[in-house]
Amino acid sequence: MKTLCFTLFLTSFLSAASLAAGILPSIQKGEAYALAREKMLNSGFIPYRSSGSDPCDVTDPRCFPETQTCSGTGTGFCIQLWEKTEKIFEIQTAGDTPVVDRVLLCKDETFCTGKNLVKDKKLFDDLK
Repeated sequence: MKTLCFTLFLTSFLSAASLAAGILPSIQKGEAYALAREKMLNSGFIPYRSSGSDPCDVTDPRCFPETQTCSGTGTGFCIQLWEKTEKIFEIQTAGDTPVVDRVLLCKDETFCTGKNLVKDKKLFDDLK
């Protein structure tokens, strides 16, 4: 049973990484979100705003059409959603001048989990 569970986990992880490798542009952890955003747009991604997203203050430099929510204190984490080929990806950003922290493949607009698709000091292309 443990072998079957591990095999299913590994298969789902590899499937997500393979899918992402074929769709996502190269994004590096710590990269300015403005640059990552430009790459997403140039790769045919569409900013995705869910029905449950928080209001966004246009004077906030972390606010973009795809912004779902931002923390009000601390590191200033925000969640940005993008859609392409009926798949939704979440980019988590940090800071007042946002930088990429994590990229996740979502099951739907409310459930994004799994392995971070970007690594420290490594380009996403390394996952291919």
